[in-house]
Amino acid sequence: MSVFELEGFMRLFIVVFILLAGPVCLADQIYRSVDADGRVTYSDKPPVDAVESTVLDMPATEENVLSASEVEGDVKQWEIERDRAASQRENKRAELNIEIERAEQRLEDANLELENGSEPGEGDFIGNAGTGARPSPDYLARVERLEAAQEEAGDLLEELYDERDRLQ
Repeated sequence: MSVFELEGFMRLFIVVFILLAGPVCLADQIYRSVDADGRVTYSDKPPVDAVESTVLDMPATEENVLSASEVEGDVKQWEIERDRAASQRENKRAELNIEIERAEQRLEDANLELENGSEPGEGDFIGNAGTGARPSPDYLARVERLEAAQEEAGDLLEELYDERDRLQ
C-alpha cells in the first residue's frame, strides 16, 4: 500500500470513526461492560450478557462534544506530525546509508590490510637450530591486530544494517 493510499485510508477511517462515535458521544449515559472473556466494551445501551457493568454519566455538553472544525484541526495536526516523522525517518535512513557505505569501505580496507599483512615478510619468522622456523611475536601481534580491526569493521557494519532494517 503506497503512502498516498494509506493517507486516504486514514482520512476515511477518521471520518467513519467520527460518524460512528458521534451518537455515543452525545449519549447521556455510557455503559462500560466486561464480558466473560474479559473484553471491555463501551455502549450507549445497557449490556445484555456482561459479567460486570458500570454506568458512566457523560452529559452531552459543548465542552465534551467536538465540532467538525476541531476534528478537522486535529486531523491536520496529526497529518503534520505524521509527515514530520516520515521526513525524520527518511533523513535518518539517508544518514545510515552514508554510514553503511563508509563501513563497507572500512571492512573492505580491513580485509585487504589483513590479506597483505598476513603475508610473511623478512624477519617475520624466527629460526631454531634444527627445528625449523616459527612466527615471530611481532608477526603474530600484527596479524592479531589486523584480525581484530577486520572483526570490528564487520560488527559495525552489521549494527548499521540492523539499525536500517529497524527503520523500515
